[in-house]
Amino acid sequence: MFNLKTKIMKKNTTILVSTIVVMLFFFTGCDKDIRDRYTGTWKFETKKCLYIFDEELQAWVPTQKDTIYFLGKISPGSSERELIIQFSENEEISAYVSKNGDLGLKYPAEYNVCHKCRLGHFMKQNKIYLDFYQFNGNIVNDYHVYGTKKKGGKQ
Repeated sequence: MFNLKTKIMKKNTTILVSTIVVMLFFFTGCDKDIRDRYTGTWKFETKKCLYIFDEELQAWVPTQKDTIYFLGKISPGSSERELIIQFSENEEISAYVSKNGDLGLKYPAEYNVCHKCRLGHFMKQNKIYLDFYQFNGNIVNDYHVYGTKKKGGKQ
């Protein structure tokens, strides 16, 4: 009788442990592509400032400031972990997302970015912040982009 109870308890314990392992695997393995949590429709606010280098002053002088509101999108790129972020009507940027939501560039020379070559980051799955600037000779465009994922904004 004692051996039968022990065998039943071992069998029940094995079933319970197996169920827990399968559930853990299922819940941690569901996110096949890390980009899926970020793709969709986003509301962007972009603060853009244009600087021109003044030869006489030997300094960068702000010449134009603008705030742009745009309903854009974030979609997967062609490479693993690549996201295409369309933050205004005519501007998009290709970025690579890490497991913790940091965004970086494949080729940092494309843009000069703050935060030690970090382009920006996601705050949870529904907020994004980008901080970068582009050089074009004596002209610099400085961008600060804030985004919120639109509810139900899946692609």
